[in-house]
Amino acid sequence: MPLINLYGNSQLGKEFYVKSFLNNNIEYIRLYSDDNDKVDIIIEKSTNISLFSPKSVIDLVDFDNWKAAEKRKVLELNIPDNITVFLRTEKQLSKKIELRSFTVPNPWEKSKWIKYIEELLNRESLKHEIDVPEYLFEIVGPNELALYNEIRKLKVLNVTLNVNGIKNYVHKYTVSKLDEFCFMISERKKEVFAMLDDILKDYEPVIVTGALSKHFIMLFDLVLNVNYKEKFKWVEIVQIAKELGIKNTSKIARFLGFKFKDQNFIPLNHLGVYNPEILKEIIKRIFSIDRSIKLGGIFKVELIDFIKHILEEVGK
Repeated sequence: MPLINLYGNSQLGKEFYVKSFLNNNIEYIRLYSDDNDKVDIIIEKSTNISLFSPKSVIDLVDFDNWKAAEKRKVLELNIPDNITVFLRTEKQLSKKIELRSFTVPNPWEKSKWIKYIEELLNRESLKHEIDVPEYLFEIVGPNELALYNEIRKLKVLNVTLNVNGIKNYVHKYTVSKLDEFCFMISERKKEVFAMLDDILKDYEPVIVTGALSKHFIMLFDLVLNVNYKEKFKWVEIVQIAKELGIKNTSKIARFLGFKFKDQNFIPLNHLGVYNPEILKEIIKRIFSIDRSIKLGGIFKVELIDFIKHILEEVGK
């Protein structure tokens, strides 16, 4: 078999495709960019063959991260018929080798994601009520690996799934009420005061200050490393998340003013409002609030003063 390039942004799709090749009679070798002698392993497998050599699958899981010289050596190999080498990448390598494309819907394509979730549920033979796929999308978001992990967890229930029955089992990945509270502050929305009592009832002060700290430190990281532009494309947001090591692309999207098609509001592009000096002062204020409440300060009063400062002073 030839070299086969599995490209695209669906990690699950590639994984399922590779597994479809495997059975008890096939040797499976999985190699990563940081493995020692990985190229030598492929060469040895490709040259030392005999009539009785087993069929083998060699899976190069993160081929994008291999060094250029190593990539060239692999692409130049003459692969014998009893070996299949999968090269997993984001973008296609060359039309000269066999190609397979695997993609997931764009984050804003809700109906396509619901259909995809339906396919994952069916793949795991999970019976479910009609509203379960949409619920999973709303709670977990457009993240295929997280969705699949949650679906695999639900198998242990061994029942027909319904929304009420799975609420206590599905981890919430999308923006929480506390995250929304933080965004309403950084977006300087007066409606944030209507949320205040609800937040204070549901969360301890230390949890709230911790969330605010993480929120504005993430924004500080973005302000330091991303140049302002009026509009960002989704591919740019994904690249920014990758470069900064931030997993929550949805939060980055909102910070950068990216509007999903099903959103009923236009997010604020924070890069047009905040700069490093403003954010340093805000983060200092959060740490000051944290110290104050530990010394007996009244958290609600401190928090209201903090919100008023953001709404009245920032960006003026």
